[in-house]
Amino acid sequence: MKRRNIMDHLDKACKFLAGKGINICVLSSHENIVYITGYDVPLPIGFGIDAALGLPQAFAILDVAEKKIKMVALTSLVSGIQNVPDIAVFPYTSFENFVPSSLYKNFYNATDAALNSCRTTKKLIVGIEPNTLPKIIVDRIQILWPKAIFTDAYPDLAEARKTKSITEIILLRKSALAADAAQRTLNEYSKFYGANEFEVWSKCVDAATRICGSPAIVSGELVSGPRCSVPNYPGGPKDRIIEKGDMGIMDFSVRLNGYWCDCCNTVVFGAKPTKHQEFYSNVTKNAFDIMINTIRPGIKCSEVYAVAEKTYKRYAQPIPHYAGHQIGCMVNETPRIVPYDNTVIEENMVFSLEPGCYEGSEGNSGSRTEKMIHVTASGCEALNDFEWGI
Repeated sequence: MKRRNIMDHLDKACKFLAGKGINICVLSSHENIVYITGYDVPLPIGFGIDAALGLPQAFAILDVAEKKIKMVALTSLVSGIQNVPDIAVFPYTSFENFVPSSLYKNFYNATDAALNSCRTTKKLIVGIEPNTLPKIIVDRIQILWPKAIFTDAYPDLAEARKTKSITEIILLRKSALAADAAQRTLNEYSKFYGANEFEVWSKCVDAATRICGSPAIVSGELVSGPRCSVPNYPGGPKDRIIEKGDMGIMDFSVRLNGYWCDCCNTVVFGAKPTKHQEFYSNVTKNAFDIMINTIRPGIKCSEVYAVAEKTYKRYAQPIPHYAGHQIGCMVNETPRIVPYDNTVIEENMVFSLEPGCYEGSEGNSGSRTEKMIHVTASGCEALNDFEWGI
């Protein structure tokens, strides 16, 4: 991200944290590191992670009063972090090829140096993310600042991330382009039958990868045939040959530059959909349409759920799961479109709406319809533009 965009996020987060009296905040979750620093920490897989013996690849320390970002990171990540402006990097080495190296000593030294670079006060309140912060970092803080008071900063950081900045909307649009490419590939493959689910999934991932410009980070599922009749995660892909007339559902999530798109499409392979199959598709498409026409600033998430539920009742169908969720640095953020969430929707929230309808375990039909939408001042707009498969 550019410096201005990072400063906008930094200012917003610091305002929330300072309001709770937090002086120093340690960021350990992917979503908050991306939001505050603009750096997309890689997935924790591969040799570097093995050599680090479970130590974090990277974590950030936010000096709230000074609005300064410090990051402790593996040396292999330093060049990527340095592409992001205004971050002081404290690298640690996990492995040396030709000389012995003490992993934990390197990590302690880098962590201590980063902490010591912060401005402290007599009454020091340290914000942490208890759900993701390793104990080894807590121990270092307690050694250096034995009188520090710890407090959970995650709710305040989540509140700062709730509405999206212009830059985040741009990044979400880019991730939507990659997801669109995958769903268009599914639509093309739905003209035929006889392929293996693994083959179709790999072609969809390949299409997203070409948009991303690097191996795509994806999550989701592809199911075909009888498995479309129930929402059973994770359901596939599996080693199954797709038969003529099978329904297929692909729920596809892709992360690009730290931001996610989550979308879902339903198809019929190698044949025109039957009236029975169209029934389930019509339920979800009509529910999607009524939700996208209802969402606007000032309405509650529970109210959006209620209008979707009315659509299901017209078809004498139950709502089988939530109808959507917010999305950003996490693929599934709150608030969610559920009957008990009374969060008031605001301009520049971004949701993935995903109504589903399934025949049940005794049948072989089902549909899930999902696109990402941006809440505007007057309503909302879809960020995905792939065509529905049915």
